[in-house]
Amino acid sequence: MSHSDTLAAPTSSPDAQFESLLRRNAEYADYGFVPGLKMMPAGRTLILGCVDPRVDPMDIFKLAPGEAAVIRNVGGRVNPALVETLGLLRVVSQSVGANLGAATNLVLLQHTDCGIKHCNHDARDCCRATWASRPRRSTTCWPSTTRTPRWPTTSPR
Repeated sequence: MSHSDTLAAPTSSPDAQFESLLRRNAEYADYGFVPGLKMMPAGRTLILGCVDPRVDPMDIFKLAPGEAAVIRNVGGRVNPALVETLGLLRVVSQSVGANLGAATNLVLLQHTDCGIKHCNHDARDCCRATWASRPRRSTTCWPSTTRTPRWPTTSPR
């Protein structure tokens, strides 16, 4: 059974959808959670993917619980928020005696017909304005990271 088979019908009310989520969370807490899983992914793999529900990395790669860490954002893009998250993950991994970094596989999972392609110019301008207003921080992520990803300064129209 796929994840989509367990969801409330799209035409159901938001309350019914939320109740369905609460019920499934209780079932997971009672029967699905595996307390023996380690905090760091057993497969030493980190997957960056899009939030589009059609392309869930757990389904695409048929991942077992604890096999990979999955981070999803709009478009599966490397951006300053991701760089900050990777830095925090590295600190967390070191605190439990691991080193998420040098020997970790990083999978960038993008897909056909991504919604961001329809609003690329608007999204770029929005992100540029948001990132320009954020305070600059020094974040050590991966040992080989030397630059913060940046959007082009001009965009063709």
